[in-house]
Amino acid sequence: RTGTPLRGYTFRSRTFRTIRRRAGALSALPLPLPYPYLEGLDWVVQRERTGEGYGSIYLRGELRQGRGFPGYYLWASLYKMPLGTLAMSIAGLVGLGLALRRGVSLQHEWPLIIPLIFFGVYFNFFYRAQIGIRYFLVAMPLLYVLASRVASSVRRRRQFVPITLAVVWSWGSMLSFFPHFLPYTNELIPDRRLAYRVFADSNLDWGQHVWYFERYMAEHPDTIVEPAGPTPGTIAVGVNALTGVAGEPDRFRWLRDHFTPIDHVAHAVLLYRISPGDLRRVQP
Repeated sequence: RTGTPLRGYTFRSRTFRTIRRRAGALSALPLPLPYPYLEGLDWVVQRERTGEGYGSIYLRGELRQGRGFPGYYLWASLYKMPLGTLAMSIAGLVGLGLALRRGVSLQHEWPLIIPLIFFGVYFNFFYRAQIGIRYFLVAMPLLYVLASRVASSVRRRRQFVPITLAVVWSWGSMLSFFPHFLPYTNELIPDRRLAYRVFADSNLDWGQHVWYFERYMAEHPDTIVEPAGPTPGTIAVGVNALTGVAGEPDRFRWLRDHFTPIDHVAHAVLLYRISPGDLRRVQP
């Protein structure tokens, strides 16, 4: 259906309905776009503005309904980017600042800088669907190219050493999560079982763990999966249920406040071993 005019669409979001209304006679002109392309943008805007399709927003132990956290994606990047890559990126940005102070022309860099500023401001302070760093990935290639200024400025062998270490560190850190790359977190979270204390949602769980968890349950059939209340035994709870991103926020408060997971399944399901005595100590 390429060529469908604006008036031929059934829009969901207020934004696109407003655009069509204000277009006037232009809404009759055929658009050089496949129908699903514009329809998809409309759906994205509708879900992002209304919260339809995603639950609560969670960051650093705090759960919010209907509003997010300023700087959410900066926090996510701090923990989700390999530290070597993060160091190179920061060095590249600092180098840009120093170049500007010295009056160096940045005519080749502006096509990267301007969209990077836009994405940084928009996603961190205006975008409402703060449910995972995947939305902010659009900014990463721009940042990486700017970070390459650091490597391209190397003139001496001793300058090459820290860059090599940064690259090797990034690769090693990433490969240490093999084959579970989606829930990757860097060394600022030394205990990977506790990553849920920083963030959850698709930062850790986007359904990628299901096959691994089914295999785990086949090998450990006595495990109790997300019990309705405080229960002794080996307990398995998904990070989104534990944090309240999905389901009732207070359902697993007894676990969050009193117990530490002993293991995980693909970083998305946490395992606890709780004895009857443990429960008696934390409950009247």
